Amino acid sequence: MEYQERQQTPENGSQQPNGNHRIPKPWDKNFQQQSHTQQPYTPQVVKQEPPQTPSAYYTPHTRSAPGGEDMSHGQRYNGYIKQEPGLEDGAAIDPALFDMGASGTVSSVPPSAPHSGHSSRHSSPAIPSTQFQTPHVSHRNTPEATPLKLATPEATPLKTETPAVVPETPVHKIVATSSDDYDAVTSFKIAIDKIYPGCFSGTAQTLIVQSPLSYKHTFGRSWMGKKYKDSLVERPERLKATSLGVGAAIANNPGKFEIEESVRQANLSSEHVTAVHGVEYINLLEKLCLESKDKLEAGQLELPPGWPEGDIYLSPETLTALKGVVGAVERGVDALYDSDVSETLQKLSIGDTPPPEGKTSTFSQAFVNIRPPGHHCHACDPSGFCLINNAHVAIQYAAKQYGVTHAVILDFDLHHGDGSQDICWSQVNVGADTTPEHTPEPEKKHSYPSPTIGYFSVHDINSFPTELGYATPDALRNASTCLMGHGLAIWNVHLEPYETEEEFWQLYRKYCVLFEKANEFFFRAQREAREAGREFKPLVVLSAGFDASEHEGKGMQRHSVNVPVEFYHRFSKDSAALASYYKGKLLSLLEGGYSDAALSTGVWSHLTGLLGREWNADIGSQATARDAEKVCRNKESRTRKGDNILDSLRMGKLLWPDVGLPPPPSTRTRRPRAANQT
Repeated sequence: MEYQERQQTPENGSQQPNGNHRIPKPWDKNFQQQSHTQQPYTPQVVKQEPPQTPSAYYTPHTRSAPGGEDMSHGQRYNGYIKQEPGLEDGAAIDPALFDMGASGTVSSVPPSAPHSGHSSRHSSPAIPSTQFQTPHVSHRNTPEATPLKLATPEATPLKTETPAVVPETPVHKIVATSSDDYDAVTSFKIAIDKIYPGCFSGTAQTLIVQSPLSYKHTFGRSWMGKKYKDSLVERPERLKATSLGVGAAIANNPGKFEIEESVRQANLSSEHVTAVHGVEYINLLEKLCLESKDKLEAGQLELPPGWPEGDIYLSPETLTALKGVVGAVERGVDALYDSDVSETLQKLSIGDTPPPEGKTSTFSQAFVNIRPPGHHCHACDPSGFCLINNAHVAIQYAAKQYGVTHAVILDFDLHHGDGSQDICWSQVNVGADTTPEHTPEPEKKHSYPSPTIGYFSVHDINSFPTELGYATPDALRNASTCLMGHGLAIWNVHLEPYETEEEFWQLYRKYCVLFEKANEFFFRAQREAREAGREFKPLVVLSAGFDASEHEGKGMQRHSVNVPVEFYHRFSKDSAALASYYKGKLLSLLEGGYSDAALSTGVWSHLTGLLGREWNADIGSQATARDAEKVCRNKESRTRKGDNILDSLRMGKLLWPDVGLPPPPSTRTRRPRAANQT
């Protein structure tokens, strides 16, 4: 089967979309400056032909020159990208300027050209890297660095003037206050409001949804030994680590986030769930959860034959957790499209009731902090800790309730989302299906028009489900599929190892092909909808996995392929630019990530990137990673006062629900070796 559907141009061999239309680049400065009120958008034509050899592949963000002046499109501070003929303001960018060959490699880039999205901190000499840590210069211990302060962004007017420094009630004392009278989120908001009065004033555009019911999915095989239990990585404590990142992001960006706690339990037999998984699989899953109590007490395995017992487990409370996960996902979607549904729908015991009429939501983005993850779950086959495919359920719900017509899934988990991709295949009748069947396929008929979905992933080809010893030819082929045609939009890129951060950001240009393909998918859909007089309503869904982080544990990083924490900031920023350009919404759903350090720093970086804020190197430093590990185990320093990083992480502890969880096993990241060590 041919997996590379490409059209070649005689000039440079770069891929072109079908037809004569040029596809806009929404994260480029020229296009960002165009008003989003223009209806409809008509791409500009290039005023004259670009040179045969472009100077460099464009990057989504402009930087400042050494003197501080802002550089326009085509001019970067180091001068290696110059203004090309025909690229004046308002002109489209010719695809030749970001030519990628069939292998996904970047052409015409000077080997020494630095990444334009990098801050000046990377001008220092490279630090020797280790197997699990990428080199960077931490600002925690350099006197000339500007510390990350809990300060209000200038662009966010609050109801009261925010003091320039932390007021009399310091963060470390607020964290110690009792929260017995409130739920976790309310307690957290009270604490933040004491520092920044009016912080949650209703002007935020990004909602964070906490799901305390997700903690209820626990491992119940009591006969297993401690060593085995300690080896489990998908466990409730993951949400304690992500909550530190959530708390730190809010504390350092007051007024930019709203946060809610969802205890809504959805009906798993709802149409938008069975549209993904079918009725029989959902019925079987519910039955197995209800029967698990007696089986576990009798020392029997709670799973049926054929289910992977090494990474799938069930308990009586798993059903409650799954209902809570779908309920939280529904709440995240509701928040994006209707701001009046919060109080009403959160009181419902099922999630299949149409939301009330109301005004348009002020939220453009939502991050849903949930577990278990979902992107490995096929239509009828659980896998890789995943029992329900949360991303596809979210898209179907958005289509049913709010008329979403097109969606892209951008997956940056370490592992290929084989389930998410497989469901995209099953949604299109092309005579091919790779889903392992344990129950019949779901019905394709719905009471609402089915959305068109594209899947775009960057992952490690050496890790599950394509790891040596587990991989099959089909799995390897699926994780490498690149196809834009036959009603399908699927594109996969493999992570590669690197030695320096400069080398990584050269690789990031290769990973940016995902945005090119997602952009092509939306552009074509918008054009076709306009020509047919149909509505075009897009949604960007992020499968947000943080197990590729440089701070992930050695088990997940056994193949030595990772990304710096800044990657999550940059990828999120570019994803938000894509959604914003098409006037769409963005929904981010937690997937993988298993060490405390990887989750805490990754979520903090991710949320900051969604805001479009500048990167701060302290977020991803080894010092911050170590602090996060200690805070997760309640072993942080009680004597360090006035450390904004530590205080920010400790704010997230107020988001921990009182579930009586024991301390998790140590997930300490590997310390960087000294230069003379071998």
